[in-house]
Amino acid sequence: MISNKIICGVAIAIGILILLFGAPVYCYYSIGLILLSIVLLVYKDDTTTNEKQDEVNHHIVNHHILILLAEVVSADNKQNDIEIEKVFSLINKYYANYRLNVLNDSKKGFRKLLKQRHDINESCGFLNIYLNKKAKEQILIDLFSVAYADNYFAIDEDLTIKRIAKRLYFSDNEYHMLYNRFLKERPQEDEEDPEFTKNVSDFKYSILLLLAEVMKADNRLMSCELDKVKLTIQRYYNTPATQKKALLQFKYILDNPNPYSLKHICESINKQFDITSKSEIIMELLEVAYADDEVTLEEGELLAKIANMLNIKQDKYQRIRKIFKKKHKEGSYKYNTGNKQNKYDDYSKSSSNRSNESKDNNNESYHNTNKSNASHSSDLNDAYEILNVADNASDEEIKKAYRALAKEYHPDRFSTLGEEAVRQATETMKQINKAWDVEKVARGMK
Repeated sequence: MISNKIICGVAIAIGILILLFGAPVYCYYSIGLILLSIVLLVYKDDTTTNEKQDEVNHHIVNHHILILLAEVVSADNKQNDIEIEKVFSLINKYYANYRLNVLNDSKKGFRKLLKQRHDINESCGFLNIYLNKKAKEQILIDLFSVAYADNYFAIDEDLTIKRIAKRLYFSDNEYHMLYNRFLKERPQEDEEDPEFTKNVSDFKYSILLLLAEVMKADNRLMSCELDKVKLTIQRYYNTPATQKKALLQFKYILDNPNPYSLKHICESINKQFDITSKSEIIMELLEVAYADDEVTLEEGELLAKIANMLNIKQDKYQRIRKIFKKKHKEGSYKYNTGNKQNKYDDYSKSSSNRSNESKDNNNESYHNTNKSNASHSSDLNDAYEILNVADNASDEEIKKAYRALAKEYHPDRFSTLGEEAVRQATETMKQINKAWDVEKVARGMK
């Protein structure tokens, strides 16, 4: 194929020869117009060719960027849906000025890239030729954004991006500076949806970490246990979006080595939460352990170990289990589809005042003045365990134990932990109130 530059050169040469050898004056105008037309056509063709070449280069650059993104998504051998969705949002950015079919083809092409092995040296080499330093920095920012899409930066993802950065001629110091810049500039999902965080000192995230430990305790993952975890997530996370993120995050924790050791998790919980908050965490773990109505030996040992590491003494642990069983029986851990901000009982009222609240179905049986029902031996034994007193304790000791628990489990103390924590504390306090009522009726206290 003859080059456009050669054609243009030949046309100009012909014009010069005509001028040298002479020609009628009227021919000069015609020849000039012809030559000008040829030059303009050649210039236009060159411009079109360059535009087409730029478009081809743009596609090739984007293709190699997608290869690097695919390497990050596959780095931990888990192709996370949230990370793939993040890549698709980047594709929308890369191909913002292209037709919809180009976008769709690129997304399909990316899914194919996830199934293939790639040489990042080749891709990085191409990008080094066509892109400047600033453009390559943006690529690394995009890689970080994909790795962080599930709010968990895995070690394998970090190593993969570091390897890519090195091939793009970034030093270790430049890599860390760019990483810190990304963290600083990164849109904070927690600000958009403050109920979703990933921090070992966060109440809900701590529950997810420990739930994974309980599920893996007996080396068998049961669907009924996962169903219970889903219900727990639905209760603690208010929107479908955060529920989805929390479930994906939990599955990641479940399928991979826990990012934190059990000791580290418990130490962090001990620094952040008091005994009442920790008791509610234990009850959430018990709910999953009881999913199949049977706590295995391994699960029981792990639960006792966690309680011990959370500085919960044996007698308090048994009281927590007793309260849990009462709450579990009454369905306190079912998904509440209504308003989660339930009003809690004013348990500082006397028993006689609470007995007038006939609409409170949960307390109805214990506010009945029929002494024979309230003093049933099973209920009485449970009441002693819940109040954590001996059956030969004095009336004053029982009153003191109740008042201490009423203060300890006041739902206001859980306000910073979210609506579900407040609701569970309220349900726990109802069981303590019931135990107190049983004791009062049995002993004839006022």
